[in-house]
Amino acid sequence: MPFTIPATKVHEQDFDKILIQLIRLTSDYAQRQDVSADTHFISDLALSSLKVMNLMADVEDHFDIEIPLEQLPKIRTVGDAAESVLGLLHAGAG
Repeated sequence: MPFTIPATKVHEQDFDKILIQLIRLTSDYAQRQDVSADTHFISDLALSSLKVMNLMADVEDHFDIEIPLEQLPKIRTVGDAAESVLGLLHAGAG
């Protein structure tokens, strides 16, 4: 079930809700429970670039967003992903 925030209610306090969902997705994907905002997809979880791309596709599906290709290289940690999702949801609210 996608976790989406109504467009009129996208605010900075929603960052924590998004982060929690991303930690769950990443934990399930990486089969690890020690995931936090600072967890790096490649160096901490040893995910290949292909697995990171698959995870980002799952994130897009989960939040019903599209992450621009030029933004993907900037997403290195779970926190980066949460900021990106928040920004995209906020952009969709405007």
